[in-house]
Amino acid sequence: MSTKKFAIPKHLIGKNLHLFRKSKGLSLQKLAEKIESSAGYISDVENGKAQPGAQFFYSIRQSFRVDIDFIFRDNDIPVVDKNPGVENEKTDEAQTNDPNIQQIILDKDHRINSLEEDKQELRQDKKQLMATIAGLEKDKERLLLKVQELEKEMAGMEKRQTGS
Repeated sequence: MSTKKFAIPKHLIGKNLHLFRKSKGLSLQKLAEKIESSAGYISDVENGKAQPGAQFFYSIRQSFRVDIDFIFRDNDIPVVDKNPGVENEKTDEAQTNDPNIQQIILDKDHRINSLEEDKQELRQDKKQLMATIAGLEKDKERLLLKVQELEKEMAGMEKRQTGS
């Protein structure tokens, strides 16, 4: 029994991945961070030099909540899938081909990405503030100990002066 190998053209995957990345307003590095890959590998995929495996596609699906079959089609723009793994019966193919709806989707996706980046920045700021607060509390403890030591020294000096 012979089996035929089915191969999706690398250039098609690369072109669609590139369009998808640009529609999200992401650099190679930002996309790589989001899907836990490398910018070089994504560049190779976009340029048809590498063919990604299932894990790559799964990462895109989970990170962006999209149905990844757009990667394998010509002239298709990804549609937001609010519930990955659940078929969305309300999505009408005619709607997804409407340029106005596509633009709305792209705008919303861009806004979501922007909010996600803001969220990440706020998390980093929070970590830095928490570290600063911890450092200040340590400084406060050291200063209180120093004040106590100085108070003891002053009390000892006062005793010596009154006792002399």
